[in-house]
Amino acid sequence: HDLFVFPSLMEGMPLVLLEAMAAGMPVVTTDTCGMADIVDDGHNGVLVKPADVEGFAAAVRRLLSSQELRMRLGQAAQVTMRNYTWDIIALRFEGVLWRALGKADGHRTDARGGTGFANRPERTEFALSAEKRIGEDR
Repeated sequence: HDLFVFPSLMEGMPLVLLEAMAAGMPVVTTDTCGMADIVDDGHNGVLVKPADVEGFAAAVRRLLSSQELRMRLGQAAQVTMRNYTWDIIALRFEGVLWRALGKADGHRTDARGGTGFANRPERTEFALSAEKRIGEDR
């Protein structure tokens, strides 16, 4: 398994792409929809303009010709996916829900007296940057 190729023109958040990246596969995919939200071109994969057959083929050839590039992209893809575990996504979603309920800082007290999303050590750079983007959208 040298490379994961995903030439789809329209997807939401494709689980198969997330799974390939979590497995450390270097990816070549289209710069559209959910793929563009996950893949950082040149860092953890390669994005190609949708329907650019020649560009897509060139990207695949480039990765197949460089084991070092495949290794670097695959390792970065695996690191990226650490921010997309179900636990982290659930924590992130919880914070969004609490803010929607008027708890702008994401704090809440649960039945055990503990605090919710805002004080959990599992908060990641992804969650913090997402919170910042949500704040900017308001």
